[in-house]
Amino acid sequence: MSARHTRGPWLYTQIGEACRFGPQLTIRAGLRVVCEVSRHDDTDTGAANAFLIAAAPDLLEAWRALEEEAVACCAGAGFVGSPLDRSLYPLSMYNALRMARAAIAKAVP
Repeated sequence: MSARHTRGPWLYTQIGEACRFGPQLTIRAGLRVVCEVSRHDDTDTGAANAFLIAAAPDLLEAWRALEEEAVACCAGAGFVGSPLDRSLYPLSMYNALRMARAAIAKAVP
């Protein structure tokens, strides 16, 4: 996929009773609509989903920075080689890097 996501920050706003499930929540990047989320019944699930979606660009940037810093810290501690080589890193760091890479790959296929 060569398309890139809309740059952040993303913010959410609530608009009127736009659907039968309740108020629509709109995720925006400036004036551009990124997506719309409907509130689920009278619960806060829709709002929770909207907050998570709105945080996506910031979360992706944070994961990338953490991954880069973890590799640099491990290299500084004498762990050299590919971060994908489990034998070169403490197991907890290897697992954290693997999870970070999986999350990044899911967000940026």
